[in-house]
This record gives sequence, C-alpha cells and structure tokens, in this order.
Amino acid sequence: MSQTKKPNLLPVHQDYGIVFSGGGARGAYQAGAARALFELCQQTQNFAPFGILSGVSAGAINSTFLAGEMDDLDRGTKKLVDLWRNLQAERVFRTDSISISRNALRLVRGVSLGGISGRLRPISAALLDNAPLAELIKTQVRFDQIRRHIAEGRLKALSVSATNYATSLGVTFVEGAPEVPMWTRAARRSERAQIGPEHVLASSAIPLFFPATCIQDHYFGDGSLRNTAPLSPAIHLGAQNLVVIGVRSWRQKVEHRTADAKEIHPTLGRILSILIDAIFMDAIETDMERLERINKSVSLFSAVREHLKDQELPALNVINTLYLYPSQRLALIAEAHRKTLPKMIGFLVDSLGSPKESAELLSYLLFEPEYCSALVDLGYKDVYDKKDEVLAFLSPKG
Repeated sequence: MSQTKKPNLLPVHQDYGIVFSGGGARGAYQAGAARALFELCQQTQNFAPFGILSGVSAGAINSTFLAGEMDDLDRGTKKLVDLWRNLQAERVFRTDSISISRNALRLVRGVSLGGISGRLRPISAALLDNAPLAELIKTQVRFDQIRRHIAEGRLKALSVSATNYATSLGVTFVEGAPEVPMWTRAARRSERAQIGPEHVLASSAIPLFFPATCIQDHYFGDGSLRNTAPLSPAIHLGAQNLVVIGVRSWRQKVEHRTADAKEIHPTLGRILSILIDAIFMDAIETDMERLERINKSVSLFSAVREHLKDQELPALNVINTLYLYPSQRLALIAEAHRKTLPKMIGFLVDSLGSPKESAELLSYLLFEPEYCSALVDLGYKDVYDKKDEVLAFLSPKG
C-alpha cells in the first residue's frame, strides 16, 4: 500500500458520510476499502466522508474504531487494517471444545448463562462465547477520543444500530454534535448515547451465534435484524453524499444464483447460510435500489418545480451515493481458506453439510489472518479499480 502524507483532517464538506454494512469476518473487506478511500481523499483534500460514520454489526466495529482515530486517519486506517490482518478466532470467541460444547448444550436446552458478572459479558444463551470480542473492542477502540473529536469538529456524528429483543425495534444509538436530529420511523428509532463497548458488542451480536448484550436493562442483538433502511441513519444525520461499503457483489444475476441450485440440498448449513446472508446483505441492496427510485422521483419533481416557479413547492435533494463492494465472491475465498479454521469450529461447520453448502456461513465466521488479509487486499484493490469514480465523487458538488 502506498505511502501517504499526513493530511489536514478537518472535514471540508459537512454533508458526506460513510455507511459500513454488517458481515462478520467480511468486515475485513471494509478495512481495506477504508484505507484506500482515505488515500484517495488526500488527493482532493476532502476528508469529509469520515465526518459522519454509520455502522451495523461488523460495520459498527469499523465505524466506531475510525471515529476514535479522527485526529490521525492515516494512522487510524493503518491500525484498522493491521487489526483485521492479525485477527484470530480466539480473539473473537472462545474456540475450546469445553466452552463450545457447554454453550451448545445450553442453547439447545434454552438454559440461560445467568450469574456472569460484568456489564460486557454475555448473559443469554448462544452457540459461541464472544467474551474475547468484548475485550478486543474495549481495548482497541478509543472511545474516550470520540467525544473530543466531535467537540473539535473532526467528527459530526457516529451511529451504531442494534435490535432491542424486548420491543423488536431497531435502535440507532447516536453520538454527535448538539444539532444532530433524532428520528422515529416504523419499527426503528434513534437514541442519543455516549457510545461505548456495550453498544458495539450489541450491534455485532450475530443471532444464535453470539449472545445478547444488556444496555440499560434492555437486551440487544445484531442491528442487521431490524436494519430495514441501513442508509437512513447517515441521511438523518445530514449526509447528502454517501459512501456505502458493502461486503457482497451487488445485484448478482438471478441466473448466477440459480445456475447450480440443483446441486445444493437444504441442509442446516445451507439454511443458516441463506439466513445469515439475508440478515446482513439483502437490506443494504434493497435500500440502495429504493434510494435510486427516490432519486429519480426527486429529479423529475425538480424538473417540474422549475416550470412552476411561482408555486411554493418544497425543495428536495438527490442523495449521491458511491457503492463500494467486492469484485469477487467472498464465499469462494472463504472456502479456499477453510482449513485455517480452529479445530472445534471446523468440526461444527463440517457437521452442517458439504463445503459448498456452508461456504456463505463460513465467510462470516472465518476470523483467521489468511482469509481476513485476502479480504483486506481485495477491498483495497477494488477501491483503486474505481479510482476515477471515487475522485469524481469526492469533488465538490455544484
């Protein structure tokens, strides 16, 4: 990766933002993309995309990490890349056979893990114990710096979304400047918060695999569950120009998805793969398509408005988007690195079905250096392959 000069990090245009989608281990792709994006920001001296950061699940980890590094994004994006390159499964969840067997038994029996002390420790039953992830988040993210960066104008707002298991509402926790608005929509709302490890851990608590996290007497799980409009938080926070970093190739042709369907049987591995894929990926693509339709309608309305200058009609703005996503299927990359899984996790994945049937699931759980490094490199390369498009997007509008 190329060497860069230390920039002036104060955002130039305040109406930019970045949306980080969910995706478990696929979040490594976002780290590489974020590093490349930062390097290209230097060419325009427009670092404002990092001024509004919105994330869910693994994207919540990436967005919050960067929010704490706004005083030196050169260092921060390098640190994020290094974190993912060196990530191992045991730093995310316990991989020993005793822990996994005990959790699996409790999950099947519906027995709670109550009695564990500590605000960040898991309380509800799940297949995996993500206490190591809680410690990783707590020690690696500079939460204390987020408030300083907001006060100094380097960061306008940070949002992290999670799902309230009691109310079934999607809750977007927001830390930002005083003028940042709150909102309430169908099945989702925002809430001002001093974002800490518990919010990020809750947002990244993959259902069934990771336990819920308690925040102010409410239990929260992965934000992707109720994330029906993943672009919405950043737009509410004032972004008119959105960089969206996804972790799945966009709009795969129906023919591509069904070409080998007869070869795949609905085993548990296949069902879980579809379930996790739907939770993490479908909403971001659906919201992108929805925004395209809205933008077209706004453009038509603006044209009509020009011909009716005497009429008092509301001014509507098009939301400009730049969608960065993998050029390769990450499930195939995961399948190539399958043997790097910890022994017990490999045994569990193998028991769910053939490698082909569980490849998608594997791509979310393969927290190992070789796989994550391959995703970091792909994310970096994909952004540079769109260099002209990125630079055009970063140029001042109007």
